[in-house]
Order: sequence, then structure tokens, then C-alpha cells
Amino acid sequence: SERNLNLTQKAVDAPGQALPDWQIIARVACEMGFADAFSYASAEEVFEEIKQAWNPATGYDIRGASYGRLRDQPMQWPCAPDDERVRNPIRYLSEINARPVERGTPARPAIVFPTANGKAVFFPRPHMPPAELPNDAFPMVLNTGRLQHQWHTLTKTGKVPTLNALNAHPFVELHPDDALALGIREGDGVEIRSVRGLAVLPAVISDRVLPGNCFAPFHWNDVYGEKLAINAVTNDAVDPISRQPEFKCCAVALRKVELIGHRFLDLPQAETETQTAPDQAPLLTLLWASQTGNAEALARQFGDRLKTAGVPVHVAAMDNFPGECLDQLQNVALISSTFGDGESPDNGQRFWQSLAARQERLESLRYAVLALGDSSYDRFCQHGKNLDQRLQHLGASSLLPRIDCDGEYQAHADSWFTGLQQALSLNLPTPSITDNAPVVGRQPSRTQPHHARVSLNRRLNAEGAAKDTRQLALTLEGSGMTYEAGDALGVWPRNCPELVNEWLELTGLNAEQPVRGVKAGDVPLCQALAEQFEIARPGADTLAFIAERNGSNDLKTLLTEPFKSELKDWLWGRQLADVLREFPIACSAQEWLDHLKPLQPRLYSIASSAKAHPDEVHLTVSAVRYGSRKGVSSTFLADRAGECEVPIFLQPTRHFRPPVDGNVPMIMIGPGTGVAPFRAFLQERRARGDRGRNWLFFGEQHQATDFYYRDELQGMQQDGLLTRLSLAFSRDQAEKIYVQQRIQEQGAELWRWLEEGAHLYICGDASRMARDVDQALRRVISEQGGVSLEKAAEQLRCLTEHKRYVRDVY
Repeated sequence: SERNLNLTQKAVDAPGQALPDWQIIARVACEMGFADAFSYASAEEVFEEIKQAWNPATGYDIRGASYGRLRDQPMQWPCAPDDERVRNPIRYLSEINARPVERGTPARPAIVFPTANGKAVFFPRPHMPPAELPNDAFPMVLNTGRLQHQWHTLTKTGKVPTLNALNAHPFVELHPDDALALGIREGDGVEIRSVRGLAVLPAVISDRVLPGNCFAPFHWNDVYGEKLAINAVTNDAVDPISRQPEFKCCAVALRKVELIGHRFLDLPQAETETQTAPDQAPLLTLLWASQTGNAEALARQFGDRLKTAGVPVHVAAMDNFPGECLDQLQNVALISSTFGDGESPDNGQRFWQSLAARQERLESLRYAVLALGDSSYDRFCQHGKNLDQRLQHLGASSLLPRIDCDGEYQAHADSWFTGLQQALSLNLPTPSITDNAPVVGRQPSRTQPHHARVSLNRRLNAEGAAKDTRQLALTLEGSGMTYEAGDALGVWPRNCPELVNEWLELTGLNAEQPVRGVKAGDVPLCQALAEQFEIARPGADTLAFIAERNGSNDLKTLLTEPFKSELKDWLWGRQLADVLREFPIACSAQEWLDHLKPLQPRLYSIASSAKAHPDEVHLTVSAVRYGSRKGVSSTFLADRAGECEVPIFLQPTRHFRPPVDGNVPMIMIGPGTGVAPFRAFLQERRARGDRGRNWLFFGEQHQATDFYYRDELQGMQQDGLLTRLSLAFSRDQAEKIYVQQRIQEQGAELWRWLEEGAHLYICGDASRMARDVDQALRRVISEQGGVSLEKAAEQLRCLTEHKRYVRDVY
């Protein structure tokens, strides 16, 4: 047993006259005249009495546990009264071994087992062949056991709709070769017969079982229908010592038969959350997947409007909804961003895997997709596109065309929601203007940012570095803005004045000409170009406009799908001015602005803790410079932000945070500017007085010039806050070394940390670093855990679902 102690908190009041077991027993005992021993005021008093019983011989000891400690976190016994540890993986420690050894005393064993001499005893057992082997009459081997998500005879777990959705009925699983030989297809009835009895179950065909073998779970029995009990077939033989039955090997014969009508279809199915009567199914299920919170915010915004209007709706994260239950829905709306290189956000991965693997059709389902993304990336809104294409492939009907949102998404999202209402024949009231009116004391937002001053602009690279990375501090005085470690800061940048002048020169337009910008009212063209429009990176619509006006077949060809890779290569290092220099066009200022994207805010991981810096927020920014060209926001902050106020707003995160439990170990992987949030995490842990161990992996080009926050991190290491600091400087030796190699080199220690409950964080480049680190972690888990790479990937997914593996990558 893992020997864990957990304190379960009361979720709801007991119905009617129901009482806890301890209270019933105590009341009966008091009525019987034993009030002196059973007058307990709480379950905690019962526990305090029970824990006094301990046995040094067997290692059983829970005297050090208490409700107070268990409210903070689970504990593992044995836990002695003075033991401050919460995890004690070794059980058989005698009390004497808890005391230090005095000089000159004889050595004593570290572990004492409950045997006469204190040593462990191994009892050899000869390998025994199965009691029953296949023969001509019964040529197949039947294996039976549990499903991972069900227990025994379904009396408890069979009442959980989400679990039932994973396997809604019993089955027998057989190999495709055997199914072909027997003429059995997926879903056919199969009679499984042995010398003892028979069962009739639907067929599942897969290569998870070996040829000549079949598997049937034992949870279902005759309570659910005739001939469902696989234990009527299994072997009666038992082990002579443990008395365990030999369920794993039984000789059977299979044949195709007609299925019997069964009650297993009556198992509780997945329920939906609704604001109306319990027997009314929701009109709409609204599912979201979000990395930064934008898709979630939209889903909740639209869900709240529907609920307020009395429309039955269920809103949930995609991973909290079993993909297998889609065929039980009437209408589903999916709102999702795209993460990394066209992938699902972390909280939508399991749903997507289920949908991608699904074979059953969804002809009765109607759906709508709203995709959020950034068109500057090659795979713009790719996950939303994937969802749309997969549902269409499975036969679901689209309620309205997918909308792909870029940057300022609210107007497009509102349009999509209006179309969704029309498709569902709904007539919701229009939100009042006061619903969106500024509220006194409200935090600055994307549309109403705080204008901050730059109080610090320090270059983190040493002299001679090829890079220019800055630590910036922005003031929060008077903003009302509060942030937490792990949050991001949105920055509204301005275009470089030299780039604005170059663009005006290439177009021949008047800088002072009044134009209609993104915001209300006319402004001079030069101001609109500097503050409101994207004039550095050419978007797809802008390129198409230039190609049409210029008439160049070369550019038109580059914009076609077969030349997508060539276009990407050609655009590398080029900005809109470079394109115009090669393909000039003539048009009015307003025509130009109608084909330019609005300037978008940039998000930066916050590099400080509000507990350490309550009146300012720190950023770690790498200024992008290539030739005469510059990154829009990074060089605005590095070169010009000190000359003006910087519009900023907070982008909170839900899960990218240091562990709430200050004793939990933390592993942080943040090469380059990815170190930013981990500086905040470490400041946060120091301010809270946390005692958990901390391990940081950091990498850059050269240790001498690119070791960001060197003094601060080494100081944290010296004072014990930073337990381990693993460094990888790629250009300091002939062969490049990156953080993923350091991870593999220290795989055994990293595995120990994970085994001890460590939380794992990654921040940085999504296209290469995050992928390579993920692969390295899989290899570590595979090698150290002794499992396949596929199982290692599953374990990483499990860590993700439990928010122990969290990424902030871009």
C-alpha cells in the first residue's frame, strides 16, 4: 500500500437525518451506558484517540498526523510524533534508528523488518504452468480483470457518468486476425464458452491483445442482463497459498451470435450542467480550450448571456468533457486558441486526441467553431481549423461558418455569437451600454490600459554580446493594478519613427493628411501609422492587396499554396517597406489603412513578484534587430519607451503559477528570456517563506556575456533558495549544448524530484525548445521509469492534466 493519509473535506450537508458513522456509533454507545468513553464532539477527537495505537514491529505509526497538518496536504505513514516530514517512503524503521549513532557504538541495520531477526525474508516460489491450457475444443485464452476507471461490480464507480462514458457497456476484445477467421466484426455478438459456462458480449477488435487471446472485463454481471457475467466462464483454480483465483488464463471457444437486449445501456450517462429543470437537456454545450485565458473568457461571457436569458447551456473546458459523449449532444460550440506549432492548448489535448481517434459518426450533432490566433504565425488558428475539419469529417453539421479571429477578436467573436443565436433560433437581448462601462477601481484592461513610466532599463548582456536583452521596470503607482507570479503583461507598442518615415516616402503620401484610424475620430496619417497600424510585418491580406495593385505575377505566384515555404523564406528579414520597395503601388491613404492590420499588443512574462516589488512590474525583453530592421515592441521598449508613457494591462494566467503548497518541489526550465517568470517564482517563494526545493535549468549562447541575472541567481543558490542551477551555454564549446541535453544528463535526479511530487514548468520558444524539452522529458521518464516512450508520453499528459506540467511558450 502507498500508506497515504488524506483528510476529506465535507462537500455538502448530509440529507435528512443522515449522520456520519462515528456519530451513529458514539450515540448508540452513549445510550448503552458508555458515555465516558464515547462522548466525542467531532471526528477529529476520534482520530486523536485512534492514532495513539502504534506498532514499532510493523512500522505502523500515525501519531505525528493531525487534522491541522492534513488540512495542508496529505501525509504518508509512518509518521512519528516529532517527525516534520510529510512523506516517509520507507516503512520498517525501528524507533532506535531515528536517533543518531554515537561514536564507538556498533552499527545497526537501517531497516528492521517484522521478523525474528529483523531481516527481510524472500520466499522462493516455483513457476507453475496455468491450470488450464487451450486445446482443440477450446483453442483461445481468455484473460479478465478490471478496467482502469471502474472498480469491482460498478456499485460505486458505475454511478459516475463520466467514467461510464469511457466504456458504456461490457465487451470482449480480440485480435483482428482472430476476428477475421471467426467472421466477427466490431460490435457483433460473441459467445465465449468454457467447460464451466458461457457469456455473450459485443466484440471490440484491436491489436492490444495477442492473436489467440481475448480480454473481457469482469465488472458487468447478470444484474445488468442475461449472459453478461464473464466469471461464469473463468477458471476455478486458485493459488494454494494466496488463494487468488486464476482469472488470467482460461481456455475458451468463441463464435459469432446475436446479441441479447441488455440493461447495461441503462448505466448513468454523462449529465450536463444546466440552469433549468433537471430533466431538461441543454440546448447548447459550450466547450473552450485556452492557454492565456482569452478563449475561456469568451466562452464564459457568452455562456453567462445565454444563462441570463434562460437558455439551457453547459460551459466547460474541453478536457473536462469526454469526447466520447459528443453523440449525446444536440448542439456544441467550440472556442479555442492555437498553441505552439498549430497544436491544442494544454486543456484541450485530451479532447482532441479522443476526437481524432474517434471512428463513430456524428450525423446527429450540430456544431460551431470560433478560432483565436495570430496571423503572423504560419499555422494561424490551426487548432480551430482542425476541430472544424474533424467534426465535418465525422458527419456533424455546421451551424455557421467557422470564424478565425486575429488580434482584436471581440468584434469578430460577437459576430460569431450573433450568428450562433440565429442558427439556434434565439433572440437574446442586446447587452446594455452600462454593461461595458468603466467601473471605478477596475483594473486596467486591454482597451483601457494604464500608462506607465519606465523606471529601469538595464542591459543584461555583458560587453561584446551578440544579443541585446533588457531588464525593464514599469511603475504601477496609481494604476490599481495587482498581479501574481506567472501572469503576463500586455504592452501596446509604437512603430519606429524611422520606419514610419520610410513607409511615407515609399508611398508618397502626406504625413499630415487626416485619416480614419482604428479608434474613433480622424488623426494625421503619421500618427495612425505610428500608434494604430501594423506596418512592419506584412500580413497575408496586405500582400494580396500589393500583388493585385502591382500586377506582379512573381508575387502572385509566391502567395499561392504550393509556394508557401518559398514565401516564408522570401519574407525572412523583410518588412513591409522592403516589399513596397520591390513591388511599389499607388493608392490613397485610406485604401492603405483599410488593408493594414491594427497594431496588436505584445505579451511578456512578468519577471517579478508583487510581494517583492509591489509598485512596479519587471520584464525581460530581447531586443530584436536584424540589419536595419527592428522588432516593433522589443525595440520600442529598449530604445524609446523612456521618452513616453507605456500603455500596459495585465493578462492573468490560471495555472502557470508556483505551487500553492510551499513545500512542493519545483523544476523550472527557462532558457533565454524564458527565465523571466522563474525569477518571479523564486522571489515569490522567498517572500512567502516557502521551504520547497527549487531547480532551474537556464541556457543561452555564452556564459561570459549572456548569463542573465547571474548575481541574483547565484545569490539565491548560495542562500539555499535555489537548490540546483543547471546551465547550458551553447556556444562555449565546439559542440552546442542546450537545456534538453542537461535534462537528460541529470535524468535520474530529475526523475526522483518528479517521484517526490515536483511541479514542472517550461517557458520560452514553442517552435523548437519546448518540443525538444518535451522529447527529453519523455526519454527521462522512459529510461528512469522503465516504461515505453508511449507510456512516458501518457505520464506527461497525466502531469499536464493535474497541473504539474505547465508551459508558457510562444
